[in-house]
Amino acid sequence: MALEAPGDQGDQRGDRLHQFSFERWNLLRIALEDHQISSKREGEAILRAQAQQVEIQKRNAGMVVIPEPLKSTLGFRVPFVNCTLLESELLGELAEGHPFACGWYQRADGRFVYHLRSRNGFDCSEVAKLYGGGGHVGAAGFTLDKLLPIWKPEHDQGAG
Repeated sequence: MALEAPGDQGDQRGDRLHQFSFERWNLLRIALEDHQISSKREGEAILRAQAQQVEIQKRNAGMVVIPEPLKSTLGFRVPFVNCTLLESELLGELAEGHPFACGWYQRADGRFVYHLRSRNGFDCSEVAKLYGGGGHVGAAGFTLDKLLPIWKPEHDQGAG
């Protein structure tokens, strides 16, 4: 009996050269377990490296006050950071305890991309829609031709 395994026809034809036996199944099981253990170790190492990068990037975050467009009242006080990598993980952590967090970067074509993430049910897509973007409750974004001039770092509020 041939061993049926996923793969191309060459793999399946090669399996037919081997006689079916419990010993063969056991060898395959051991090989798969070894592969799973190796993959798990690699995945854990990647997650540790990502967590370290997020912690480093969190140190570069500041707070901004984002007025709601067309309103004179104070809008949202949220963390913001310039980020091009791991934005979902970074902004998710920064959003804890705030309505949402904002990350941004400038593309090669000069346009500015903004990512918003919330972790407490705040609908950040509503903020993104105000700037022509979209998304859903937990993740949203928009792109503009320039930096938003109304987004001021909190420490600049008293200056000028």
